[in-house]
Amino acid sequence: MLTKIYAHGAAFLHTLKNDQRGVTAIEYALVAVAVATIVAAAIGTGDNAGLESALIEAFNKVAKIIAAAGGPAAE
Repeated sequence: MLTKIYAHGAAFLHTLKNDQRGVTAIEYALVAVAVATIVAAAIGTGDNAGLESALIEAFNKVAKIIAAAGGPAAE
């Protein structure tokens, strides 16, 4: 009886030791944090910073070109 309990306990501890599901979840969380940090840095914060500033500038240039050509932006 005692040997049977020991064998079941040892088998349980062996499977628990080799279980990697929690480690994988932590790795995915770290990757998500890294991606969020990169996106936040690219977009930037404050007035006219980062990607936001570049997009606004590009759209303004396109609007000026359309207005100069007499397109809908000229109306």
